[in-house]
Amino acid sequence: MPMYTCTSPAGTLDERQKGAIATAITEIHHQATGAPRSFVDIIFYEVAPGDTFRGGDREPVSFINGNIRAGRPQAVVQGMLVDIDNAWRQIVGKSTGNLFIHMLEIPSKSLMENGHLGVEPGSPVEKRIAAEEEQARRAEPVRRP
Repeated sequence: MPMYTCTSPAGTLDERQKGAIATAITEIHHQATGAPRSFVDIIFYEVAPGDTFRGGDREPVSFINGNIRAGRPQAVVQGMLVDIDNAWRQIVGKSTGNLFIHMLEIPSKSLMENGHLGVEPGSPVEKRIAAEEEQARRAEPVRRP
């Protein structure tokens, strides 16, 4: 149910970096909130070079907009912001000075995904889904190169 939208000037991220960022955001969100990994949706958008501005001036800025369920402690949300910023810096190898991240907290009652109304953070339904997902992950055979 959380949705992260990553917008960057074209050519900022290659396919490997997009995959690594998606994996990092998914893991950060899961570790910080306990929400199942399968709840996390991530979308990448590219805009034309010169279509991003800061302070009214053209600047190659990237944005990560996280729409997450409301009800998490502020320390959890801020921790995710810092962790996502650090992951971006590690994966992209660029200064975070040109990255803007924000989280918009949306009440669960205002969400629907795949025909299911949103569940409250930490609810029994969320815990059951997370446990089932983790059990399935453990049951997957280890793949060797």
